[in-house]
Amino acid sequence: MLSDTAPISAVPGRVVLVCGSLQPGGAERQVVNTLIGLTASAAVESVTLLCDFLHSGTRERYDFYLPLARSSGATVRTIRTDWDKIDRATLPRGLLGVAGEINPNLMVDVANLYLEFRALRPEVVHAWLDWSNVRAGLAAVLAGVPRILLSGRNLSPRHFALNTDYYYPAYKALIERAGDRIVLLNNSQAGADDYAEWLSLPPGRIRVIRNGIRFTEDMRPTPGHNAAFRARHGIPPDAPLIGGMFRFYPEKQPLLWLEAAGRIAQVLPDAHFAIFGEGAMRTRMEEVIRTLGIEQRTRLSGIITPSLNGLAPCDLILLTSSGEGTPNVLLEAQWLGLPVVTTAAGGAGEAVLDGVTGVVVRTNDAGAIADAVIGVLRNESFRHTARREGPSFIAARYGMTRMIEETLAAYRYDGRADMISCGCKTPRQDTDG
Repeated sequence: MLSDTAPISAVPGRVVLVCGSLQPGGAERQVVNTLIGLTASAAVESVTLLCDFLHSGTRERYDFYLPLARSSGATVRTIRTDWDKIDRATLPRGLLGVAGEINPNLMVDVANLYLEFRALRPEVVHAWLDWSNVRAGLAAVLAGVPRILLSGRNLSPRHFALNTDYYYPAYKALIERAGDRIVLLNNSQAGADDYAEWLSLPPGRIRVIRNGIRFTEDMRPTPGHNAAFRARHGIPPDAPLIGGMFRFYPEKQPLLWLEAAGRIAQVLPDAHFAIFGEGAMRTRMEEVIRTLGIEQRTRLSGIITPSLNGLAPCDLILLTSSGEGTPNVLLEAQWLGLPVVTTAAGGAGEAVLDGVTGVVVRTNDAGAIADAVIGVLRNESFRHTARREGPSFIAARYGMTRMIEETLAAYRYDGRADMISCGCKTPRQDTDG
């Protein structure tokens, strides 16, 4: 399939980002943050974001971040699929030669992206998440794109249900055939190490670019907002409020979260719980909440935007995932000065200053998780330290300027002065301390 390429005359500084959708997920949030940072960079000629799905009115909310993405001024649209009048002879022979041997949907998606890249002539294609990495990676190699970045945002696919049979061979083919044109990225060291082990790559082959978070003081919810939120939901002003924000899917372990909540409720009878999110496990979660007898103190509050409005009224944020890249909810909570408790899932442990801004629990035992939450809530000195140190920790390690500079550096060929440089200007709305 990758035996022949059709080189393009790439436009210097032109970047195309590819992601499945802009639904309310951590990876999608980082796609948009990157889009905004690149658009503000003097080093970039133009940025286009291509998605498979952007339609509204679905439970998945594929267009959740679309308004924010378009506020950057970049072109944001779905991948063209109306290539019917294109002569099949314009497709590369390698792709046509395997048309009957590979997944037909994969074949169509790669062909559509190949034609997009031929028309757009990017110098850099930057794909996000395995679904898009495989499709955009194959298409970009066939189209002769000079620089191709494939960004994993979690542990490798072997840990998740969405792991198709062609991910592994496609990644291997890209790495073996495309050489230095392919750059593999991850947003945590744990994720990078796991992908490297899965793909039998040497240490250091996968670059780590940690998430960049866009925060300014005017984004911080006011005490009045926090009080109104509690009043609206019947939560007493002084009651301990434990918050969670995640998709209701197995890898987030929402039932473990609730089991820990049940144990916390037994020790802290005035504690309340608020979970923000949606997903396939909602009905099961509602059943467990009733079984635990905490339905009067637990709210499934749906998706809230901006997310800070849901986190700020809480006293502590809890995450109990089995697999994570870099959870934005932990970064946002610490920037607000809220202590966090998290399982050591993938890159989650790297996103917390353990013992200072939060606690990393290195077991999936509900009792141990509950004990950690109770210990933090009862320790005013710890919470005071988290309020003081959290914002500076996040600004230093997860600032936007650093993330954009590292991304632009990854776009360059080593030693090639004619590739995109990393002289970027800082977006006005960003802070990185």
